[in-house]
Amino acid sequence: MISFYIPGYYLLYSRLKRKSEVFSLIVIYPLYIFTTLFIFSDINFTALLIAFITSWIAWLSVYEIGYLENDAITIKNETNPTLRMKSNEIDWVQNNFNKIQIIRILIASLILLLLFYFSKKNINNLNVFGFIVCIVLARFFFHLHNSIRNRWNVVTYIVLSTTKYLSLFYLFSQSIVYLPNLYFAVFFTFPFLRTIEHAAKVKYKFTKIIKLVGNIDAFRVKYYFIGLALSISLFFLLVNENLLVFLFSFGYFFIFRILNIVAINLGLYKRTNSSAHKN
Repeated sequence: MISFYIPGYYLLYSRLKRKSEVFSLIVIYPLYIFTTLFIFSDINFTALLIAFITSWIAWLSVYEIGYLENDAITIKNETNPTLRMKSNEIDWVQNNFNKIQIIRILIASLILLLLFYFSKKNINNLNVFGFIVCIVLARFFFHLHNSIRNRWNVVTYIVLSTTKYLSLFYLFSQSIVYLPNLYFAVFFTFPFLRTIEHAAKVKYKFTKIIKLVGNIDAFRVKYYFIGLALSISLFFLLVNENLLVFLFSFGYFFIFRILNIVAINLGLYKRTNSSAHKN
């Protein structure tokens, strides 16, 4: 059971069942954030890579507590919960949850101390304190998200998704160009879209949103196409280089989603079946 203390393990164990899902997560989350930081910051590659990996591990160490809480604690109050662990694992997590939280927070704290020391030697003005605030905020809203089961979950979800994507950018904010445009570009290319998809789950009964989303893969392509088209139009209309972050972000995800549909049609990628969006 020691694996449940290791940052990143539970995400892989409980939510990424296939290699294709691992690849997809890497592309849409850490690779996207790292690539964006590399392009739109003045940090050298090696220093950025070290700081990014360590900060992401610290983030996962605390963020995964929410997954464990949902899958072992929250399910006690649900009539038909989704089981992501074996029964003996659920019992163990329930009995050791406080210990898991403490150890994971200590791991994150140690990593952040190392990150703070590293930043003093290699990166100027790394916003470690602000990053810690983001981690605490995410943990609070994840607990709140797990504590309620109604339409308010859409609100907690958008906060979680936003902190998940913007926290690392906030950590490096002193070295990033085109702020605050970059924050808006990141928000609208992922957290906003994913919140719409989350709100389209049948359990929330937002019928208009359900109809709007329809097929998720097709909806994503349409969304990114519209976003990319608007970004290109505004870029040439306003001749504003700040819009480059929108061009990059929407272009990045548009290309990925097109390739994703091609992979599905060729049988190279298979989505995990879920009834959450089915009528």
